Amino acid sequence: MGGPVDERDAEERAEISLAETRVEIIADKARSGIETDSLSEAAVLEGRELGDAYDIGEPLGEGGMGKVVEAKDPRLGRSVAVKVMRGKLLKDATLRRRFVIEAQVSAQLEHPNIVPVYSMEQSDGVPAFAMQLLRGHDLAHLIDERRKAISRGEPDEGEGDLEDRLEIFLRVCDAIAYANERGVIHRDLKPENVMLGSHREVYVVDWGVAKVLGEPELVAEGEEDEAGDDADEEEPEERRRDSNGNPIRVSTAAGTRHGQAIGTLMYMPPEQMEGDVEQHSSASDQFALGMMLQELATLETPRRDGTTIALMAAALEARRKEPIRCDGAKTPPPLAAIIARATQKAPADRYPSIEAMAEDVRRYLLGEPVSVHPEGLAHRLWRKLSKHPGITIGVVMLLLLAGATTSLLSVQRTLEAERVARNESDVLQRMSSAVRERSQRVDGQLARVRMLVEGLGTAAEELLRSPPPEGGEHPFGAAGWLVGRGQPFEELREHERYGMAVTMEQALYLYTPDSDEEAMASMLVQLAPINERLRDTFLRSAEPGPWTDDEMRRIFWDERPPVHMTYVGFENGMMLTWPGYEPFPEGYDHRRRPWYVAVGERRGPFFGTPYPDASNSAILVPCDRGLYDADGEFIGVAGADMAMDDVIAALPVDSLEGWTRGGLVDSEGRLIIDTQNERLRLGFGLHDDEAYAGSELDPAILEAIQADSSGWVQHGEHLVFFDQLSEIDWTFLAWIRH
Repeated sequence: MGGPVDERDAEERAEISLAETRVEIIADKARSGIETDSLSEAAVLEGRELGDAYDIGEPLGEGGMGKVVEAKDPRLGRSVAVKVMRGKLLKDATLRRRFVIEAQVSAQLEHPNIVPVYSMEQSDGVPAFAMQLLRGHDLAHLIDERRKAISRGEPDEGEGDLEDRLEIFLRVCDAIAYANERGVIHRDLKPENVMLGSHREVYVVDWGVAKVLGEPELVAEGEEDEAGDDADEEEPEERRRDSNGNPIRVSTAAGTRHGQAIGTLMYMPPEQMEGDVEQHSSASDQFALGMMLQELATLETPRRDGTTIALMAAALEARRKEPIRCDGAKTPPPLAAIIARATQKAPADRYPSIEAMAEDVRRYLLGEPVSVHPEGLAHRLWRKLSKHPGITIGVVMLLLLAGATTSLLSVQRTLEAERVARNESDVLQRMSSAVRERSQRVDGQLARVRMLVEGLGTAAEELLRSPPPEGGEHPFGAAGWLVGRGQPFEELREHERYGMAVTMEQALYLYTPDSDEEAMASMLVQLAPINERLRDTFLRSAEPGPWTDDEMRRIFWDERPPVHMTYVGFENGMMLTWPGYEPFPEGYDHRRRPWYVAVGERRGPFFGTPYPDASNSAILVPCDRGLYDADGEFIGVAGADMAMDDVIAALPVDSLEGWTRGGLVDSEGRLIIDTQNERLRLGFGLHDDEAYAGSELDPAILEAIQADSSGWVQHGEHLVFFDQLSEIDWTFLAWIRH
């Protein structure tokens, strides 16, 4: 008769079988890579010889893509590390591009915790780049040393203890948050890729599989490491092939996985295991950071070592070990809660940003409550008193004296007062947690819209940098005062959300009367593919896709996705917006509209001040980014608008009894979005091309917000809770009758 062990074995085999099936399905769905020329290799192939720039010294290490040698700059007298690509890999254009992009990305990420790249060279046609020479060891070495010390019975104290490790982790978070803000996703975060210098420097290294948002994914036709068996000999490997026969190199331990799924299986989030690069985002890096955080807390790998398939199954399901330290000690509950939040299976269920996760870690280090782990009154009191042992002894002595001299009635009154205070504190804690949870959900939604706008803008720039196809046609319909001069809209029908007839088949186009119509006609053909991108940006704000026709119809006509409309507008007077609709005010010029003017010199996506839609469909909250040509000249704006009504719908903290009102306050202290303004319409027209002004906030509430990023203030019969968002310089507000 089989026992519990047999049952566990059966469950494990079933999980592995399921994982194998899913992996095969994923491979079938995976798309092939696309070559990109947006980052030029000319500077490398025509650059100076490595031997002319540096005196080459001893080798420092070797990996699958190349070797690293020590060198000296004779002009500056400093030692550097030079990474030289393996000559055998040079014939593979994709691997060569990946090597070049690693250098270019690292060089452009100027941050104190990212290793600086000094120059790009070539050695007999083989690319190489010089970077800072790091003398020290990686974070994996520190973890290993601390684990050995604890196994010898030593306490986790002194240099390299948990507090020290968490400080290192926060510096890694700062570097990755900065890179993500610049549009770079690392995708291979692990202790081996964090270097610790001899003077307590912390550097994130190895950006070889980083994703630059907006750049096509690089997938080699022959991803197999041509370095042969001498590369990575210390790590056991298995070689698998996807449904197209392309090899996938996988290390079952800590090595990087190349191919459709990119990263390291021990730390990989589900969306990277799925292989859909469109879903790789800052949340993916956050997941890997959460797995690293568990390893730093427990000194154990976050997933069980085993076969490649077992690790794949764990990655697909976001499974990890219980956060128990190598000697059996439990991870402190607040820290365990941070790890759990950062490693949720669905990206939307994780922290809204890496900064939010790092803030919780900082709070933990300071002995303050973290947002994902509410604490009771007793724990809070003990935490505060434990910081002041002298006061603690005094308090205890006073309580003893009071107990000896106070009547039974006084004791009863004291106990009753404590009970009331405890209940009051618990209520406030519950309210604060609920408000922060809703604030983070709003923040996460804004983060997704920002990322979609970045992709839309990049697509528009790439189309305009390519020559227009000859004899092509454009799919756009004319609107407003241009009706009759362009092709008619398809399937116009009334839509309750927009309050007018729209089409979900075409974007509309218009251009100002002073425009060159012949140039506009050519530009429309060149921009033809953007019609689908405008539509997909709208769809992806609701669901990641791909979508069936029925699913698209449901999203278009029966649901209210976060994005209300998408658009691109250009300096030459051309504008495209989706969905297509009529009418449009005569004299409309997008270059004078608030969303366009506010972009100014900005490049990255940002949320601007709400403005009234000229067609009276809504008050719109814009998220925009500037568009630039190959020479860096400003050429227009790409964006997506959220309807203020839809933002308002996300604000109510309806889980709390007494909630009456919600709002968002901008950086200037104006109540820019208020649930009391739901269904607000300002009518058809241009409204002098001005933004929506909002309303003044009570000075007492504004003063509290300016004093702290999160908290609450008494305001009449209400408690007004507030929490600073991270994706936009706005503050979330909730009025709760108390």
